[in-house]
Amino acid sequence: MATQPKPRIVVFQHMPHETPGLFLDVMAAHGISAHPVHLHAGEAIPRSTASTP
Repeated sequence: MATQPKPRIVVFQHMPHETPGLFLDVMAAHGISAHPVHLHAGEAIPRSTASTP
């Protein structure tokens, strides 16, 4: 039987000191992975989460 891909959420971080904090724990508890995008450091918003680590 095929398994469904793990859900992924892109987290836009605007400031280096403002992290997702407890949201990461809640997402992990529900089997959701987070991909942070550090906008404050000039990272580009991905077109898709399919190619993110």
